[in-house]
Amino acid sequence: MSIYTASSLMLSLWHIDARVIKQLNHLDKVSNLQVKGDKHDELVLFMLSCLYTLATGRTEHDELAHKAELLGIKGFSDIKGFLDVSN
Repeated sequence: MSIYTASSLMLSLWHIDARVIKQLNHLDKVSNLQVKGDKHDELVLFMLSCLYTLATGRTEHDELAHKAELLGIKGFSDIKGFLDVSN
């Protein structure tokens, strides 16, 4: 079970808005390459990756930096600084 599937199951138990659950299920399919995502999906997955990095205290940000470059996100150094400060 992926983190997105587990999240959607947990949210459904808490009676969270069905649109959130639908979006998490869609992101799960995008992340597993079952469906093609658009730019919006990729940005949401990037933001979730940043949150995961922050929550787990990881200090390696090369993969996020590469993804930011591919997505054309400017100012990743500011994001990286925030991720580093929280550790």
